Amino acid sequence: MLSKLPKLSNGGYALVIVLIFLAVSVILPLALFLRVGGFVFQTRTSIAREQATHLSEAGIDYAIWELNKNPSSEPTTLAVPLGTGGAFQLSLTPPGSTRTITSKGCIPDCNNARYTRKIKVEVTNDAISIPFDYAVHAGTGGINFTAAADTTSIGGKAYSNGNITCAGSTGNCRIDGDAWMSALPGPIPVTPTIGYIRAVGAPIMPFPTIDEVHWQNAASCNNNPNCIQDCPGNPPTCTLSGVGTFNLIPGRDVGPYNCCQFNGNLQIIGAVTHVGGAVYIKSVTGATPAQGSLTLSGGGGMVPDGFTLGSCGTVILTDGPITIEASSNVGSAGLPPSYLLLETTTTNNPAISVTKNLTSNAGIFYAKNGKLVFSRIGSSFNSESGAFLGQTVQLGRSTNLVYGSNIPAIKFCGSGNKWPIKRGTYRFAD
Repeated sequence: MLSKLPKLSNGGYALVIVLIFLAVSVILPLALFLRVGGFVFQTRTSIAREQATHLSEAGIDYAIWELNKNPSSEPTTLAVPLGTGGAFQLSLTPPGSTRTITSKGCIPDCNNARYTRKIKVEVTNDAISIPFDYAVHAGTGGINFTAAADTTSIGGKAYSNGNITCAGSTGNCRIDGDAWMSALPGPIPVTPTIGYIRAVGAPIMPFPTIDEVHWQNAASCNNNPNCIQDCPGNPPTCTLSGVGTFNLIPGRDVGPYNCCQFNGNLQIIGAVTHVGGAVYIKSVTGATPAQGSLTLSGGGGMVPDGFTLGSCGTVILTDGPITIEASSNVGSAGLPPSYLLLETTTTNNPAISVTKNLTSNAGIFYAKNGKLVFSRIGSSFNSESGAFLGQTVQLGRSTNLVYGSNIPAIKFCGSGNKWPIKRGTYRFAD
């Protein structure tokens, strides 16, 4: 007969249960703590890497801004701190029409970085060079000094596909530079004081080629309705007036208007207008009289917007006449200066009319199919700086047309950013 097994104590079961409970009580909080700690670390790392990404992108923006501001200088390759918690550091491929920018964002700095993020992009230069080789370049209508009194002069080289005439007496007409004329009238039909006639019977010199469609598309943001304004009224006219500053930048509103294709006329009265991209003033089909004109009056002015364009110039294209009245002006900006190119394709005469009193102009004036006329009221002597082109170029009394500094080097941009990022090149490099 089997003997009975010893009976186990209930206290042993209790001890096992207590030990299991204690183990669960220790392990579960520890696991939760480790899990929460992991989440905290991942969140902190994610935030830091996001901050480093933003720092890296800030470096890309800074590099493009520096390239736009002055093409002859390079963005710094030293670490640039932003606030107290981060920095970025740049490297660029050598100068060319396409460049690769690498930007490293660092937390807290690039010497002792705990977190970094690298971004690479390619940027391309969309600025256009347009050669303006002469202070005055006239078509078959020639260069006409029309003043019978007072000194009138050209400060630089002059080329006429027609004649060069002087209505004044000895000493009233002057060209301080080489001059060419294609007409063959026999002896020079002006006084010897027209300085340096280097070539008579010279070949026809064509005007610079300007792609009007390109600038029309730039002004209208490639025919985007948000960049096109149908001007109100009869005749349709958009007006910027009053004491203040307006910015003409494609895609941004200016006053109550979309910018920067204006269907009708544009008049600027007493206001300072900063031009940060291409502007197109378009004639309205069937409108009478013909539209597409630009008028500056009452002290109104136009200058390139240096903050937006940097060293780049831009183009104002009109279908109709351009009129700059006394005390209004077109100016340059920056050092070296950038200029506005005002071109009209109208055959109206005058196609561009500049009447001066006290102020002077600095720009490139191009009457492609008509007459460019400078006249004066009052007793002031007006010195205009830039380049001056027209089928006929007419200089009134006391007018001095001077070839502008930096004209050979200037480039023109349709928008403020002449170093846009090439589509599809944004990438992380770490």
